[in-house]
Amino acid sequence: GPQPIAWRAVVRALTLFVTIVGRAEKLQANLPIPSVSPLSDGSIEFEFETVFKEVMILVPETPEGALGYLVVDKSGIQEQQHEGEQSSDQAVAGLVVEWFK
Repeated sequence: GPQPIAWRAVVRALTLFVTIVGRAEKLQANLPIPSVSPLSDGSIEFEFETVFKEVMILVPETPEGALGYLVVDKSGIQEQQHEGEQSSDQAVAGLVVEWFK
């Protein structure tokens, strides 16, 4: 069955969110309000979405795990996607803010 959300994942997700909001405020970027969802493996997902752009971030249940991300560009005829992993909260915050800037 589904795993309970680990407190470590909650703390990391909150820390990441504060980092993203701080970066957005500093650069005066207008970020969409994310949806936040618990996943069945105990991790947490953020989804920032507008009509033409989307970023999903996976916060793992362990603090040492890499943050997964998926960036989607829906502005063209064919949707473009790029996914990867990043160990740094700062790097992921930069990716999110730059995408919506």
